[in-house]
Amino acid sequence: MNYDRKMLEGWTGMATWEEYLTREGAFNNVSREVWQFIEQKYFRLVERRIEHCKKLLTEHDDWYIYYTLAELYDRGKWRYI
Repeated sequence: MNYDRKMLEGWTGMATWEEYLTREGAFNNVSREVWQFIEQKYFRLVERRIEHCKKLLTEHDDWYIYYTLAELYDRGKWRYI
């Protein structure tokens, strides 16, 4: 699996849950269905990125992958509250 540090750098700077909601217009009195769609889209993206980083760790033991995982887990924590 290719290790692209630039891609990981972009992932560490991805929008937080609140920033994503704002950007997607979720605070503009959207329906429950639209809110759930936005929520699923965001957390699915976070989960895919976490899984990608976990696979990278099997081949590359690099501190930046761990840092990226920590950032992604931080963004995904709101799903479990």
